[in-house]
Amino acid sequence: MLGLCLSGSAQARRWHWWGGYEGRWGYEGNTARSQESEAPAPSPAAPTRPAAGGVFRFGDIVDRLARGCLQHAAELQNLPFDAIVRIAALDETQSNALDALRAAVASAAQRLTADCPREAATALSARLDAANQSVEAAVAAFDGVRPALQAFYRALDDEQKARLYRDLGPGSAATARAESTPERSRRRVRGEPTMGAWVGICEDLTATLRNWPIQQVERDVGLSDDQRVAFYDLVTASLKEANALKGNCPAEDALTPPRRMDVLQARLIASRQAAAAIRSPLAGFYQMLNGRQKTRFAGAVDVESSGPRE
Repeated sequence: MLGLCLSGSAQARRWHWWGGYEGRWGYEGNTARSQESEAPAPSPAAPTRPAAGGVFRFGDIVDRLARGCLQHAAELQNLPFDAIVRIAALDETQSNALDALRAAVASAAQRLTADCPREAATALSARLDAANQSVEAAVAAFDGVRPALQAFYRALDDEQKARLYRDLGPGSAATARAESTPERSRRRVRGEPTMGAWVGICEDLTATLRNWPIQQVERDVGLSDDQRVAFYDLVTASLKEANALKGNCPAEDALTPPRRMDVLQARLIASRQAAAAIRSPLAGFYQMLNGRQKTRFAGAVDVESSGPRE
């Protein structure tokens, strides 16, 4: 949650923790720890690459909602509190506020580690349930950290906030070191995104709901008239939810730490609600397909990974 702090509006679309990417106030940017240190929780996979044309498939988004939970738990366990103390030169009152925040963050990380979904599901319903569980766990963690974060932020003066932004924010030496870590380089070589799973989640889900591969489904799946009607109902419901999501998701341009936390929470909740809203028309259409059609439809939109089907 500290990672929501002190990032300027020009970087708002790029933040992950304090200043933007996961290396800024995240585990890769913690200079007090080994770059290869591991949190007790299993390390979540990197966000899935987008499908052809740059549009994430529906299954990609659902999995990103689910995976982000453990990723944030790991980052919370590695926030650089010692660096904050050194850079900001805290007085006694501020140190006490930071200690309270440290305790709240540790409790939130422990809770997330316990409550986040761990096993990758294959069936559509199980994947949606995992996404819902992930967001609920994150919201509870935010609620637990918010009072301590607000108190610590209020205790800082403008000079201290500026120094923290200078040394831990975009363009800082800590950020440059994080960007050049071996793990970051390996991810680039593999073509994997290096940002957090929840960065841009609203925008990616909106694009996905507006871009079902209609022509590919009609061409490859071989729909009957009734199946085609059900598929168009799914597409129509998706467009409706995409429009609603655009209105319900606040832009990532908040400036203060408490407000940035509120923005992330609102974006996660809106994304979860949109994904859940099309569950019924998606499941209804999917159940109308035979085995061969399900395989082809799953390949087109990734509603189900390989493994047992519903």
